[in-house]
Amino acid sequence: MLDTPVVWISTFDPRRIITFWKTGRLEDYETTIRCKDGTRKTIAWQLNPLDPNDSLSGFLTIGTDITHRKQLEDEIVRIERLKALGELAAGVSHNLNNMLTDVLGPAELLKLDIVTSATRARDLVRQLNQVVRRDVEYTLEPVDINTVINQAIRATRPRWGDEAESKGIKYSIQTDFPETTWVSATVTGVHDMLLNFIFNAVDAMPKGGDIHIKTECTKKGTRLSITDTGTGMDAETARRVFEPFFTTKSDVGTGMGLATVHAAIGRWGAEIDIQSAPGAGTTFTVLFQSASPTLPLPEIERSAETKSLNILIVEDDDIVSRVMQRVLSPPHTVTLVTHGQQACNIVQTVQFDLAFIDLGLPDQPGDQVVRHLKSQNPALYAILTTGWAIEDNDPRRVPFDDLMPKPATPSQILAAIARIPETLGK
Repeated sequence: MLDTPVVWISTFDPRRIITFWKTGRLEDYETTIRCKDGTRKTIAWQLNPLDPNDSLSGFLTIGTDITHRKQLEDEIVRIERLKALGELAAGVSHNLNNMLTDVLGPAELLKLDIVTSATRARDLVRQLNQVVRRDVEYTLEPVDINTVINQAIRATRPRWGDEAESKGIKYSIQTDFPETTWVSATVTGVHDMLLNFIFNAVDAMPKGGDIHIKTECTKKGTRLSITDTGTGMDAETARRVFEPFFTTKSDVGTGMGLATVHAAIGRWGAEIDIQSAPGAGTTFTVLFQSASPTLPLPEIERSAETKSLNILIVEDDDIVSRVMQRVLSPPHTVTLVTHGQQACNIVQTVQFDLAFIDLGLPDQPGDQVVRHLKSQNPALYAILTTGWAIEDNDPRRVPFDDLMPKPATPSQILAAIARIPETLGK
């Protein structure tokens, strides 16, 4: 259905005549009208003076029925969100297993922080709801942006990891940020923003490439930057990239992703900037208002063991690693790292008896990490922790001594400790 114009002569429109006298131009506008049959239509109005030299001669008012166009725009937005939902759903299973670790641990230890775990599950529901509903808004809250970055990387891994590798294409995502950084935003909105940035970066690198995500605290706030090594954009494209329905993709996308991100950033009181050039990649920079956490982590009773181990936990999910730390210490000495490279660096100066290593780490797979750790310390006992389904004959299990699937309860964590050789520890 094409937009339908309706034309008539208007000789008196005081508000717009005054505007015309002051500025020399007439502003178009839209209104909603109710028809005799009760339906509503959206009309776009365009006004033109009959005689440009004599505004008192009257105006030609053209009203165009754009109801169908508005409906199509709303439908496109809905399709865009459903597409994002499909991408998000691929990583939901893995994320839920981590969340279940957060819930089962507090249930067994009784005094563990159930509120934190329930909040994360609530935020997952919010993420799914916001994808399919455009009218969902939430009050600003302190957001641990580094944790959300890691969650977004895991959620998008099926796209830039498994799917790309099956086509012989390699992407890498590197992160660089302080241990904890809190910003004023919404967990759902930040997660959605990061999904858009990562997917756009992957689309800009059809033959593979690198993505670098960095956060840093400044006097003006917390700065997030996402840089890709893609095709880049010229100045005109970069200027229009946040416009609704503007897209450079010929076969996918509707051009609403970055427009939605831009609107959310404005609601948070944050600022966004883009630096790009043809062939030189693109950097999106967001300056957030800094915030402080509102949910302190409570103390719990520690488990007691008869021997002391020096344990390394390589896990990029902050809540999962802290649950394990509470279960294991004391009497064990527990060191937490979030990246494989951090683990490889620390074993050069520290001797560990035992390592719990997640399979899906931000910078490299867990099986590669354990091979390097054992090359430095052949006596290291390594336990694979993962929420993915791993078969017994999976080659990624070979360098590990044991497997502890997620979600893991405190009793399952202690059971894994009980299976290690008696010769370990002191």
